[in-house]
Amino acid sequence: LLPNVQLAFHWHPQLTIKVDGEDEAIPADVGLDGSCHRPLHTHDEIGVIHLEAQIVRDYLLSEFLGVLSKPIQRDGYDVKMTVDEKPNIDLGNLVLKDGQKIVIEYTKKSL
Repeated sequence: LLPNVQLAFHWHPQLTIKVDGEDEAIPADVGLDGSCHRPLHTHDEIGVIHLEAQIVRDYLLSEFLGVLSKPIQRDGYDVKMTVDEKPNIDLGNLVLKDGQKIVIEYTKKSL
């Protein structure tokens, strides 16, 4: 983010990641490096994605997962996602919006 440039977005989608029914931690301060703030970042460990951007465009879930260094597809796991409690197949192509409740669930594939 550039100093003294107004934000076009200041949104807060909520992300929960579950692996075999257990919550996976989303660390605090992802995307924050000293004075360098990426448009998609966290401040705490409660899963709120801060979308603070100065450029108007679609910001995707895959972009945040890239900042988090987590792939949307994981070897050996099936993945399902809900957005606002409704099934959603967009996965990484999901366009982030303010107030969304995103839940990604990974379940171990049976052999």
